[in-house]
Amino acid sequence: MVIWNKKFYTDEKVGKKLKKYLKMVKNYNKKKVPLNSFYLITFPSNGDNCLDIYSAGQFWLDYKLDQADLEIVGMAASRDTCMELLADIMNDILEAYGDISAKAVTAFFSEE
Repeated sequence: MVIWNKKFYTDEKVGKKLKKYLKMVKNYNKKKVPLNSFYLITFPSNGDNCLDIYSAGQFWLDYKLDQADLEIVGMAASRDTCMELLADIMNDILEAYGDISAKAVTAFFSEE
């Protein structure tokens, strides 16, 4: 199940075509056709990481979308803009909590 966090971040390209990208995630590769590249930033699959990054090209994204609750906190159209978006997220967390840790990330995205 896919959960979209209320503090969802996007790069400029995804932001301009948000409905298209959300639909790509919702219908992810059901037709087994090549997808446009995009990257998802999610809560980590283990407690040691702050966030995870998944590429649309990674074969195990199918499993994650079908088998696990995947809370998405960011989406970018390219690897470069994903890294920039991740830096923006980390800067916002650092500004709000004074450190970057798994606990601070969870608290930041849990705020309303």
